[in-house]
Amino acid sequence: MGGTFSKDDFDKDDYDIMGFDKNGFHKDTGTVYDLEGFDIKGIDQYGFDRDGLHYLTGTRFNSSGYDKEGYNKEGYNRQGIHKDTGTPYNKLGFDKKGNRKNPLQINPSLMAMRKISLKKAMQRNCKIM
Repeated sequence: MGGTFSKDDFDKDDYDIMGFDKNGFHKDTGTVYDLEGFDIKGIDQYGFDRDGLHYLTGTRFNSSGYDKEGYNKEGYNRQGIHKDTGTPYNKLGFDKKGNRKNPLQINPSLMAMRKISLKKAMQRNCKIM
């Protein structure tokens, strides 16, 4: 920002060094948010600061349990999509509720070693690989 600032930290046009006026409006956007989406206190519209910490919780997660990008600590967004896979399932095949993508998968050679019959595996809702 250009300009010379007075001792109360406002330039001749009454904007502070970050471009906000005394009422908290930004000179470039005309709103309470600057070009990067932060207010005069450095908080975005969702309550996160530039470092990704939420102003109420002091953590990376808001009071609903979601981070700045909208993901919970397990990596799922509100719609149930995982941030790493872009699908409803994480890399281990579990969804947001902990359900597996596929029923338990049984390797036929393991079935033989454990003496589990195909019929018994099917009764257990196992998928034969």
